[in-house]
Parts: sequence; C-alpha cells; structure tokens
Amino acid sequence: MNTLSLSKIVVAALLGLVIYGDLQAASVELERIVVTPSRYAQDIGQVGSSITVITAEEISGAAISGPAELLKNVPGIVVRDIYGNGAKMSVDLRGFGDMERMNTLILVDGRRVNEVDLSGVDWKQIPLDQIERIEISRGGNSVLYGENAVAGVINIITKRGKGKPQFNIGTEIGSFDRNLEKLSFSGSQDKFSYLFNGSRESTHGYRNNSFFKAYDYGMKLGYELADALSAHFNCGFHRGTYGMPGGLSEAEISTFGRRYSKYGDDRATDKDYYFMAGTESQIPWLGQLSFDASYRRKEVNSNLIGGNGGWNPTRLSTIETLGFTPKIKIDRQILGQDNNLILGVDFYRDFYRSDNLDSSNVLADITHINKDSLGGYLQNEFFILKNLSLLGGFRYQAARYAFNYHDFTGWYSDIDDKTTPNEKAYNFGLNYKYWDDSNVFFNLNKSFRFPATDEFFTGTLNTGLKPQSSHGLEGGIRHNFGDWLHLEISGYRMKITDELFTDPTAAGGLGATSNYDKTIHQGIDSSFNFKVIDSLDFYGNYSYQDATFLKSHLGGKRIPWVPTQKAGLGLKFRFLNDFTVDLSESYIGSMYRINDVQNALPKIKGYFLTDLGLVYKHANLTLSAKISNLFGQDYYEYATYGAFSGNKLYYPAAGRSFNLKCDFKF
Repeated sequence: MNTLSLSKIVVAALLGLVIYGDLQAASVELERIVVTPSRYAQDIGQVGSSITVITAEEISGAAISGPAELLKNVPGIVVRDIYGNGAKMSVDLRGFGDMERMNTLILVDGRRVNEVDLSGVDWKQIPLDQIERIEISRGGNSVLYGENAVAGVINIITKRGKGKPQFNIGTEIGSFDRNLEKLSFSGSQDKFSYLFNGSRESTHGYRNNSFFKAYDYGMKLGYELADALSAHFNCGFHRGTYGMPGGLSEAEISTFGRRYSKYGDDRATDKDYYFMAGTESQIPWLGQLSFDASYRRKEVNSNLIGGNGGWNPTRLSTIETLGFTPKIKIDRQILGQDNNLILGVDFYRDFYRSDNLDSSNVLADITHINKDSLGGYLQNEFFILKNLSLLGGFRYQAARYAFNYHDFTGWYSDIDDKTTPNEKAYNFGLNYKYWDDSNVFFNLNKSFRFPATDEFFTGTLNTGLKPQSSHGLEGGIRHNFGDWLHLEISGYRMKITDELFTDPTAAGGLGATSNYDKTIHQGIDSSFNFKVIDSLDFYGNYSYQDATFLKSHLGGKRIPWVPTQKAGLGLKFRFLNDFTVDLSESYIGSMYRINDVQNALPKIKGYFLTDLGLVYKHANLTLSAKISNLFGQDYYEYATYGAFSGNKLYYPAAGRSFNLKCDFKF
C-alpha cells in the first residue's frame, strides 16, 4: 500500500465520521475515561494521539493469566512468547521486529521498566490482579518521556488500597503443570492507603527445558499529608529462574518433535527489586508539582552451556538504576482561553556490570558501563476554542556512557573510553473534541533512542553508533456512536534515520548492532466495539504496517520479523447475570525471519489462533477458564537465520492449552 492510498483512506474515514458525529451529537451521557499520556490526568477526548485504554472491568472480566496477554488484541501490537513459558515475552508496537524492546517505553505507575541493556521487560513481574488500567499511547512521545518512546508508550497503572480492609486470595492451574498462588491485602483509613501482595508461580513449559518459577512481593502506600499535598511509596521484589530451550532446525523438529530442546541445561536466574517514593502538591500561585525518586537493582545469572558452545558459558550481570523526575503543570488562561503548560526534568543514572566466566568457572572478562542521562522538557496545550486545542513541545536530552573492559585471557584489548550523545525531540499537534469522548487529531513529532549498553560491544567497542531519530506524522479519529458503537482509526508514517538494528553480516558474521541509513514505518491501526444487544458485544481490530529499508544496499527490503497485517475478531456474550463467554480469533500475517535482512528466504507463514474463555463473577467470587489455541495450530512466534552459519532455527509455540483461575475477596 503506497503513502498516497494510505492518506486517502484515512482522510476519507475522518471526514465521514466527523460529519456523522455532528449529526449524532445528541445528549447521550457516556462514562468519562481519564488517562495520563501527558504525564497528568486528562479526558480521553482531549488526547491528540492514538490511544487504547484497557480498564479494570475489562481486566477482571478476561480469562487470562498475565498483562502481556491483554495486549494481544490491541491494534498495532504483536505479542510473542519466545520460550513458551512467559519469562521472555516481547511486545512489538508498529513494526520494529527483534528491536521492539528498545523502541516502546514501558512504565509501571510512571516508573520506567525498560532495561539499559537489551534484556527487555520482564512482564511476569507485573501482577495482573493489581492492575487498575493499561494505557497504550501509539506514536512518538519523546518530548514527555525521552528515549525509547519511538513507537509509543505503554503505561500500566496499578491499584491503590481503598475502603475497608480486604483480602484477595487466588489460585491458577493450567497446562504444562502451571500453577500460581497469590494473596493480597488492601484498604484505607482516613488519609492512609495500603496494599500488600505476594505470589508464587511455576510451570514446566511447553518445551523441554522451558520451565519457569518465580516469587513476587509488592507494597504500595499512600498518605494525604494535607488537602493539597500527598505522598506515596512503592516497592517490589522478584526472584525467578527459567530454562532456555534454544532454537531447533527443521531436521530436529522432524526427528525429535516440537517440544524437544537440544540445550537441556541452559537456564537463567534473576533477582530484581525496586523502591519508589514521591510527593504531589497543588500550589495555588504556581501549579501542580510532583516529584518521584526511584532505585532499582537487577541481578541475572545466565548459564548458556549449550547455546554458547562452551565459550564463556556463564554470565553474571548487575544493573542498578537511580531516577529523579520532578515536573510541574501550570494551568493559566491566556487571552481568556485555557492553557496547560508542563515543565519537567528527567535524570537517570545506570550502573551496568557484566562478568563472563569460562567453562571452568574462571573469570574471563569484566565489563563496566556507567550511563548518565539528563533531559529537560516542556509541553504547552493552548485551547484556541473550548474544544479545539493546539499542542507543542520540546525536549533536549544528553547522555554520557563511560566504558571499562578488561579481558583476563588477553584475547581482546582493554577498553577505557566514553561517548556523549545528545538528541532533541519536538511535537506539534491539533485536537478537536467534537463530542463526548470523541475527537479527531493530527500531530507531527520527532523522537529518539540511544543505543543500549551492550549494543556498543561486538568484542571491540563501537562508539561510532549514533542515536536513532524518528520523524513521524499521524492523524486519526476516536468516535462513540452513542453507547452502542465505539470506533477508532489512525494512520501514521515514521521516517527513521540511523535506525539501530542487528546487522547479521557485521563482526565477521557474528552479528552486531549497526545504524541503517533510512527506514520507514507506516500503516493503519483500527478497532471497533459494537454492542449488538445489552448482553452481546462484537469487537475487532485490524492493523496494516509497512516497515522497509529505504537506502543503502538493503533499499526496498522489508524489516525482518514484522508482519504486514494483523487482525482480530471476537464475540463476548453475557448470560444468567454472572456468566460471560468470550470467543476470539486472531491473525498474524507472514514475515521474514530474524536476520534475513536480504529477504532471501521464504517467509514464515502467518497463522490464525482461536481462543475460548468463560468467566463467572458473583459477589466476591470470580472463576474463569480459558482454552488457548483451541484447534491446536502449529506455528512459530520466533525464527532466526544465521547469516554466517546459514542455520535456520525455529522456536515452536505452544499447542492447545488451558488455564483455570479462582479469585475470592473477603
């Protein structure tokens, strides 16, 4: 699909829906949805970007086991489970393939959970039953959030204690010996709120050596110090271990089956904990002031005895992160019209250490990387008319990496070096709210990301890596046809300079991160929810995405592991007051395997998946059952190609599986 056709489709849809919306502007009172994509709460109709909100009601009514599953039916998002045990799930927004984890910013209560290295987000650390809502804001948003917010931002807001003291106990059992036990205690008294939670989860996994076991504990406290002053404190602890079964060749799958693992001893253990504290205050002569400070430490012990072929199989890595994020929102009228100004500073300091040990458990090399990042930003929203706003913002962010490397074997030279990249971001947009929670928008933006710590290393240090920058434009509409039909559609185009991508031919065929000259990511995201009758909902989504190399020797080639099309349809039927059945069908289109940047091999075929869920909710009891991949489809969520070795490896996804869940509050 070319850009002209894409533009025509979007413009025609926008004009048609706005005209229809004006005709339908009757006095239908809809429930207000309040979101925080601007780092402060605002009406969803005032948000000038493509956004999806998954509410607490939708979460509690879904027969699922984790937050990443909630994102599978969100337009523009492809969710993959690499090992089949939930330990390493990837969430790809707008077609970044195997670099998805560095281009979508993930927040939990406003705290960044993206790693400074390439290890990705651990979705298992986020308890599903503690989530209040999830906000998915598509499109570049580096003005407010800095690096990584190239494709968009996923902000997970957790619950806070309220009301009388309450216990919530739950358990889950499922295929592959999965079991989970959880307990939480929450409530509030006067100005004090509290929530404590703990859980234990384990599974043998679909494949051999794809086991997973984890323990998670968390606490969330809040206190109203005065009418216009509050404080909060959050903390969490995670300890887990999981197997890494590795990829299989076609011959191995044919001989040993899809559940086979040729690396029966490869595994990793991790320990992760964080603390976050902050205050919020309303100062009459100034504005709404908030300040958050956070500390996180993550330790990972990886044993790749088979995967590394005996070469330095053990890696001990530690990441410590300090964060300080003060900001202020000033609401003042200008020329008699409302005006909202946000000013803020983000400072992060990361300490990264990695020790590699040889097969005799002798230290082979050490890597220390310190990264400081400081960014300042402002964003102003001026209401030209009551329902028409003009948005503009700017950020400047600088980083400093200090590298120190020592090889005890003498194979590589010692490294003591530094690099200091910096980037600017901007946005400009118009938003017209023409009806309750219905709006049309258009925006331009520039976003960026800096290289991850381990992207600089390929045996030697490559400080020549440049920051990646994206120039994007987007337009869309969000419309409610009364309370019976909700429809959203948006079109986008991101032109990326120096995209950071794995070049399989670099480093002598071992692969390394490189800057590609020009790439383009463009497409359409759409969704609808149609209430046929009070007890029956029909919903669906469709996304078209074109991710292509523009210049250099790869000009015209598709970016690997990005499906051109993604779609979903579902029916949700409520009966006997307490029961809900959810039948859904999803489709992921064909794609080139990871590292096949030349598009030389046949595509991995697309696949359809059918899921069936049943939920029973009565008073304080919730029971649910789900069958995933109802018809036992054989498919692959992950497949790679070795440019040097020529190996084609597959990571088989799970077949038919079930999950049963019980939650009780008292």
